[in-house]
Amino acid sequence: MPFSADVKKSSLFFKLYALPSVIVLLGMITYGFASIQITNRFSSNQELSHIASIKEIESQSQGKNLVELESLQETKKIAQYRVSANVLNVRTKPTIASSIHSKIYQSDIVEVLEIQDNWAKIAQGWVLLDYLREV
Repeated sequence: MPFSADVKKSSLFFKLYALPSVIVLLGMITYGFASIQITNRFSSNQELSHIASIKEIESQSQGKNLVELESLQETKKIAQYRVSANVLNVRTKPTIASSIHSKIYQSDIVEVLEIQDNWAKIAQGWVLLDYLREV
């Protein structure tokens, strides 16, 4: 009879404590793998975008001499800037109302590709020019 009581207690312990802990742990592992896959997918999309822009430059410059190629690459990049704000929101469009795509941080160096009104186009999206200082 005492053996039966011990089995009931251990079964109750497993149901109340161990099983929920295992379920939570499995959920955390699943979330971790999902976030890694999303990060990998995002970085590969950025790489594909970068490769596409390089191929566009190459296709536009076929048959041109080296000097013309260098000037084409210079027009793509206006200048390098340092972020002066603690955290700067990178937006999808050059408006305050557009969604935040990512964030960049103080002292980060970014290459400005285009300036439109008070907005600077960088590789990740658009940022307010007020928070950038030319290097």
